[in-house]
Amino acid sequence: MDTIIPFLFLGLSIFSMIIYFKSSESLIMRAVKGITVFFFPVGALGAFLSGDYATALTIAVIVLLITIRRMYINKKDSLPSVAREKHANVNKPKLFSGQHNTKDWFKNISFSYTDSNGNSSYREVDVKEISEKSMTGYCHSRKQLRTFRLDRIDNSEVIIRDTGELINVYDWIVQL
Repeated sequence: MDTIIPFLFLGLSIFSMIIYFKSSESLIMRAVKGITVFFFPVGALGAFLSGDYATALTIAVIVLLITIRRMYINKKDSLPSVAREKHANVNKPKLFSGQHNTKDWFKNISFSYTDSNGNSSYREVDVKEISEKSMTGYCHSRKQLRTFRLDRIDNSEVIIRDTGELINVYDWIVQL
């Protein structure tokens, strides 16, 4: 038993690190979190070897629960889901249709986006409607209609896909 538990702690360290390295966050965040989650079970191993079984078990259980949560988030990020956002805006959204003078190419944009979990992704979107705080459009990455908060667009910049023009998201809205 004294030889099995240290191997379980080392296995938990390696397993947790791999799960964090597979996340969709930036490389730096994956590295920091992966290395951090690797060292906690190693600390638990040290506590176990020094005879502090309660601390070792507590650390191991916490790391296991955090790793399971990260596995769930990784799995959820890989599956398409519908973005839900409560629209409490007083301003009515601006709808795009063939009746407007807005050029079709101006509605096809791409941008880097950070979701509520802090995960960054690159999105190509055909915008259908836009309000003061959000826009809704067909996301080519998720292959479904999605709603994006404007304040979560990285650097507040969008790229007009047909021209390659880089423009501030709020300036882009004004030009619509």
